Amino acid sequence: YKRPQVFMDLVKNFPEQKFVMICNKSDYDEGFIKTIKNGSNIPDNLEFHEYVPYPEMEKFYKRARFLVNTSDYEGFSNTFIEAAINYTPILSLNSDPNEMLSMYDAGYSCSGNIKMFHIRCRQMLQDVEKTLEAGQNAFDYAFKYHRLEIAVDQFDRIFKSINQKSLI
Repeated sequence: YKRPQVFMDLVKNFPEQKFVMICNKSDYDEGFIKTIKNGSNIPDNLEFHEYVPYPEMEKFYKRARFLVNTSDYEGFSNTFIEAAINYTPILSLNSDPNEMLSMYDAGYSCSGNIKMFHIRCRQMLQDVEKTLEAGQNAFDYAFKYHRLEIAVDQFDRIFKSINQKSLI
């Protein structure tokens, strides 16, 4: 469901651009990892990482022009928030959790349309100012809705509500 081949096709369509793929190993993608490891399918403009420890991910977000997500479906992906707190906008093939991308202009969701996915990629690569603005919007969204203080307040309200109901 992560559809790494869609990303590979995107990379091949923009040979003048450098891309980074981080594909942490899991049971569902073993065939893809084996294929990529033999090196025959890695385009020259792709830097591939089979594993990156979580503490090192921030440097990748900071270097990225934007995060690319090719999953068929996604909950509210941690990678979206991690990208956002690093001012990195998002290009998503399918997902737009809580309308983060469309309503807050933090990148693009392409509703599964591969052609639009490639068009939006080109736009994000060419319009540096708009892409930087989307990165700022992504950060503003994450700051407004996903700060630790916000989560603590929400948990506090939930626990108080549960506690009050248990006293009744």
